Amino acid sequence: MGKVLGNDKENYINRIPAKSKEEVLDAFSPISKRQQQIIDDDRQIDLVVGTDTISTGQNLQDAVTLINLDLPYNPMILEQRIGRIDRPRHDAARVKLYIYTCPVYQSIDSQLKMTKRLGSKMQGVLEDTQFDNVVLPEYTNYLKATAEHKQNAVANMLDQTEDAITYQNGMQSEKHSEQYRLANKRMYDFKTNGDFKQGKYFLPDYSFARNDLDSIAVIQLHLKDVNDSALRDENIIVNLTKQKEGTVVSAEKAIHDSIKDDVISTKKLSQGKAELEVLNTKKAVKTVIGQVIDQYNSDQAVTATNEKDLSSKKGRIAASKIHESVQNPKNRTMILSKLKLIDMEHKAVASFAKYLETVSKDDPAYPLVEIIADNVDYFWTHIAEYKEYLTPDSIAAAQHIGKERRQINTRKASLDNSNYDLLLSNLIVKD
Repeated sequence: MGKVLGNDKENYINRIPAKSKEEVLDAFSPISKRQQQIIDDDRQIDLVVGTDTISTGQNLQDAVTLINLDLPYNPMILEQRIGRIDRPRHDAARVKLYIYTCPVYQSIDSQLKMTKRLGSKMQGVLEDTQFDNVVLPEYTNYLKATAEHKQNAVANMLDQTEDAITYQNGMQSEKHSEQYRLANKRMYDFKTNGDFKQGKYFLPDYSFARNDLDSIAVIQLHLKDVNDSALRDENIIVNLTKQKEGTVVSAEKAIHDSIKDDVISTKKLSQGKAELEVLNTKKAVKTVIGQVIDQYNSDQAVTATNEKDLSSKKGRIAASKIHESVQNPKNRTMILSKLKLIDMEHKAVASFAKYLETVSKDDPAYPLVEIIADNVDYFWTHIAEYKEYLTPDSIAAAQHIGKERRQINTRKASLDNSNYDLLLSNLIVKD
């Protein structure tokens, strides 16, 4: 069994620390990772537990079963996870994939309350901007369906969300175009039946061609923050000629149409000129990475602002008053007796304080926030009057809100610390 988290220090193979997540995933999916020496070896593992750090940019099609142990707010996260094992494989004709999702039903009601209460604020923080006005409504419907019909809620939610996205985009999204399907078919056919030229090349990661098309590279970008901690990995298509991100359709067409114009000999392209093209390519990739990181950091800044807006000023004051009163030794006996009066665990007070931070003026609980902020002693004295806000369900909702907020990642990426792997490239040379 292996474990993969965002931090390399927390990756394990059979409880033994691994050097990196790549080492764990190589042991888990050696065929797709082309690690033939691991197959049927003692190092091979059959199970990996991981976070969303492996939900994108990984080929894990040795696996046939995916078990989701959480309830992701964005249905496309499920699609991305499924995409790790639903990929071209040599045994595709006879392999079935099994996808399971095991949400914690105890938190369903609290999540419904949370989405209703935070409304547009939560939408701004928790949804992917690519799916504005789609994800949050479908997620709420998913919660309701899951609570009422546990059997097919996940599949229905994915279908409904995809239909909504397709409708709103008017079938113009690249992933719904015929050109996109054709590009993917040609790539798969070439990978399966293509004529791969064997030999020794002095620049094995680069191919060259002579025509008027664009130079293309595909990279796997490893975003890291200023502390060199991993943020996420993503595959990026780089249009080297235009020095901007490219699309699957345009990039595949440029590479496909360049096959007939291949330059594979130093008789047609000198080593010196080829190396100069590679140097220019690295500069162009760096430029595009800078653009990607700028956009990523801009999105993170918006997320941070929205996350801050989840709490109200009065709510923060009330939460602070709760913390101060609990930490005062003089109040200990009184507070414990009041909590016992309403059957509330003392450990739940911290979650209740977090709950107060998120209460806005239009929330039914806002009068309670005002009372606590103005006179916390009055609250403790009359706590029985506010028991409805201190029930196990209310506290569960507060805990879930706190958990969601902690999971919101607002760390920005560092251009200096981020790096990339070149997956493929086709460079156009001019006479």
